[in-house]
Amino acid sequence: MALLEAEGLVRRFRGLAAVDGLSFTVEEGKTLAVIGPNGAGKTTAFNLISGLLAPNAGRVAFRGSDVTRKRAHDRCRMGLGRTFQVVQPFAELDVVGNVMVGALFGGGAKSVERGRSAASPCPIANGSSSPARSRRVPPCSCSTR
Repeated sequence: MALLEAEGLVRRFRGLAAVDGLSFTVEEGKTLAVIGPNGAGKTTAFNLISGLLAPNAGRVAFRGSDVTRKRAHDRCRMGLGRTFQVVQPFAELDVVGNVMVGALFGGGAKSVERGRSAASPCPIANGSSSPARSRRVPPCSCSTR
Protein backbone atom coordinates (compact mmCIF):
# COMPACT_ATOMS: atom_id res chain seq x y z
CA MET A 1 0.00 0.00 0.00
CA ALA A 2 1.30 3.47 -0.90
CA LEU A 3 1.82 6.09 1.79
CA LEU A 4 0.51 8.89 -0.41
CA GLU A 5 -1.20 8.85 -3.81
CA ALA A 6 -2.48 11.59 -6.07
CA GLU A 7 -4.52 10.64 -9.10
CA GLY A 8 -5.51 13.11 -11.80
CA LEU A 9 -5.50 16.20 -9.57
CA VAL A 10 -6.79 19.33 -11.27
CA ARG A 11 -7.15 22.83 -9.87
CA ARG A 12 -8.26 25.76 -11.98
CA PHE A 13 -8.43 29.42 -11.05
CA ARG A 14 -10.82 31.27 -13.39
CA GLY A 15 -9.97 28.99 -16.27
CA LEU A 16 -6.21 28.90 -15.64
CA ALA A 17 -5.06 25.36 -14.80
CA ALA A 18 -2.56 25.70 -11.95
CA VAL A 19 -2.46 21.89 -11.61
CA ASP A 20 -3.66 19.77 -14.53
CA GLY A 21 -3.76 15.98 -14.16
CA LEU A 22 -1.11 15.51 -11.44
CA SER A 23 -0.58 11.85 -10.53
CA PHE A 24 2.09 10.26 -8.37
CA THR A 25 2.66 7.60 -5.72
CA VAL A 26 4.98 7.80 -2.72
CA GLU A 27 5.83 4.53 -1.00
CA GLU A 28 6.54 4.34 2.75
CA GLY A 29 10.16 5.33 3.46
CA LYS A 30 10.70 6.93 0.04
CA THR A 31 11.29 10.57 -0.85
CA LEU A 32 9.76 12.42 -3.77
CA ALA A 33 11.06 15.80 -4.93
CA VAL A 34 8.84 18.43 -6.47
CA ILE A 35 10.76 20.91 -8.60
CA GLY A 36 9.78 23.50 -11.16
CA PRO A 37 9.89 27.20 -11.98
CA ASN A 38 7.80 29.87 -10.27
CA GLY A 39 4.19 29.50 -11.33
CA ALA A 40 4.46 25.82 -12.15
CA GLY A 41 1.83 24.83 -9.55
CA LYS A 42 4.04 23.38 -6.79
CA THR A 43 2.38 25.30 -3.94
CA THR A 44 -1.07 24.61 -5.37
CA ALA A 45 -0.23 20.90 -5.47
CA PHE A 46 0.83 20.93 -1.80
CA ASN A 47 -2.35 22.82 -0.91
CA LEU A 48 -4.43 20.18 -2.71
CA ILE A 49 -2.62 17.32 -0.98
CA SER A 50 -2.88 18.89 2.48
CA GLY A 51 -6.53 19.92 2.07
CA LEU A 52 -6.07 23.68 2.08
CA LEU A 53 -7.60 23.73 -1.41
CA ALA A 54 -10.21 21.42 -2.90
CA PRO A 55 -9.43 19.93 -6.31
CA ASN A 56 -11.70 20.50 -9.29
CA ALA A 57 -11.02 16.88 -10.22
CA GLY A 58 -8.94 13.94 -9.05
CA ARG A 59 -8.30 12.28 -5.73
CA VAL A 60 -5.80 12.11 -2.87
CA ALA A 61 -5.26 8.96 -0.79
CA PHE A 62 -3.22 8.68 2.40
CA ARG A 63 -2.32 5.23 3.77
CA GLY A 64 -4.98 3.70 1.54
CA SER A 65 -7.81 6.02 2.64
CA ASP A 66 -9.38 8.51 0.26
CA VAL A 67 -8.89 11.93 1.91
CA THR A 68 -9.94 14.06 -1.06
CA ARG A 69 -12.96 15.54 0.73
CA LYS A 70 -11.45 15.66 4.23
CA ARG A 71 -10.60 19.06 5.69
CA ALA A 72 -6.98 20.06 6.33
CA HIS A 73 -7.19 19.63 10.12
CA ASP A 74 -8.67 16.14 9.72
CA ARG A 75 -5.83 15.18 7.37
CA CYS A 76 -3.34 16.62 9.84
CA ARG A 77 -4.70 14.44 12.64
CA MET A 78 -4.22 11.45 10.34
CA GLY A 79 -0.56 12.43 9.92
CA LEU A 80 -0.79 14.29 6.59
CA GLY A 81 0.11 17.95 6.94
CA ARG A 82 2.32 20.62 5.56
CA THR A 83 4.59 23.36 6.75
CA PHE A 84 4.98 26.81 5.32
CA GLN A 85 8.16 28.50 4.19
CA VAL A 86 8.19 30.92 7.12
CA VAL A 87 8.24 28.92 10.34
CA GLN A 88 7.42 30.99 13.42
CA PRO A 89 6.86 29.82 16.97
CA PHE A 90 3.85 30.86 19.01
CA ALA A 91 5.48 33.81 20.80
CA GLU A 92 3.31 33.49 23.93
CA LEU A 93 4.25 29.85 24.51
CA ASP A 94 7.49 28.51 25.90
CA VAL A 95 9.53 26.01 23.89
CA VAL A 96 7.77 22.99 25.42
CA GLY A 97 4.40 24.55 24.58
CA ASN A 98 5.45 25.08 20.96
CA VAL A 99 6.63 21.48 20.63
CA MET A 100 3.41 20.29 22.29
CA VAL A 101 1.32 22.11 19.66
CA GLY A 102 2.89 19.92 16.99
CA ALA A 103 2.50 16.79 19.10
CA LEU A 104 -1.15 17.48 19.93
CA PHE A 105 -2.37 18.67 16.55
CA GLY A 106 -0.10 16.90 14.12
CA GLY A 107 1.65 14.14 15.97
CA GLY A 108 -1.28 12.11 17.18
CA ALA A 109 -1.00 12.83 20.92
CA LYS A 110 -4.50 12.54 22.41
CA SER A 111 -3.93 14.45 25.65
CA VAL A 112 -1.85 17.30 27.04
CA GLU A 113 0.14 14.80 29.10
CA ARG A 114 0.98 12.75 26.01
CA GLY A 115 1.91 15.97 24.21
CA ARG A 116 4.23 16.90 27.07
CA SER A 117 5.70 13.39 26.97
CA ALA A 118 6.28 13.68 23.21
CA ALA A 119 8.02 17.03 23.76
CA SER A 120 10.30 15.82 26.58
CA PRO A 121 12.97 14.07 24.42
CA CYS A 122 13.65 17.36 22.63
CA PRO A 123 16.87 18.81 24.12
CA ILE A 124 15.94 22.43 23.37
CA ALA A 125 12.57 21.99 25.09
CA ASN A 126 13.91 20.70 28.39
CA GLY A 127 14.32 23.24 31.14
CA SER A 128 12.89 26.24 29.30
CA SER A 129 9.91 28.08 30.66
CA SER A 130 10.65 31.43 29.03
CA PRO A 131 8.44 32.54 26.14
CA ALA A 132 9.66 31.51 22.70
CA ARG A 133 9.91 35.15 21.60
CA SER A 134 12.63 35.75 24.21
CA ARG A 135 14.85 32.90 23.01
CA ARG A 136 16.75 32.17 19.85
CA VAL A 137 15.89 28.51 19.34
CA PRO A 138 18.49 26.38 17.52
CA PRO A 139 17.30 23.67 15.13
CA CYS A 140 16.21 20.52 16.91
CA SER A 141 18.04 17.37 15.88
CA CYS A 142 15.85 14.97 17.83
CA SER A 143 13.59 12.50 16.07
CA THR A 144 10.43 13.74 17.81
CA ARG A 145 7.93 15.36 15.44
